[in-house]
Amino acid sequence: MLHMELYNRTWLPWSQNQSAIYQSKELTNPTFSHWTRHLPGNRPTKQMPNGHKTCKHKLDKKIIEQLEYNPSSPIVVPKYKLIFFWSAKSACTYWKRLMQFIQGINKTILHDPRSGLKNLNMFNKCTIMEMMHDEQWLKAVFVREPRERILSSYLDKGQHRHVMYEVCKINRTVSFNEFLEIIKHCKNSHWDNQCRVPGIFL
Repeated sequence: MLHMELYNRTWLPWSQNQSAIYQSKELTNPTFSHWTRHLPGNRPTKQMPNGHKTCKHKLDKKIIEQLEYNPSSPIVVPKYKLIFFWSAKSACTYWKRLMQFIQGINKTILHDPRSGLKNLNMFNKCTIMEMMHDEQWLKAVFVREPRERILSSYLDKGQHRHVMYEVCKINRTVSFNEFLEIIKHCKNSHWDNQCRVPGIFL
């Protein structure tokens, strides 16, 4: 009888000598178990509803959207802890080639995910906010004289019918004055704001 009672008990492995002990009344008591979970060293990590750990910094939806903006998400260079905010029509080809060079990336592709460059939107939201708040990470941006940039955008886009149709659904070339009016409503990275750094980080 005693043999059967011992056989039916739930046994726990003992970490030090691999011997076994059966569960005591305290270990099986829900109140005791709940209390011991919150002893120093046993405090559980706060978690979000989906099971992920909570972020160190507040996740502001607008800030995240601004940082993850797909056409011009900042380039991240982990080796030098650099986050570079590039923008179209502001020597972006030159800057991307430079970012490839300093990382030893030998590829001719630039404006494509296959360029080998890492963008900020490739990281999870918590990591993005941690890097942006970390003063050890350098955040840099170079901008172009705005009037020169708009003129360059017009010569590159506004004078090409197929481009205007693809970007703004206008099936013709346009004058410069028309272009200035069109871009007020037709959004594109080639004439959007150059500096996409959220205000809280400036």
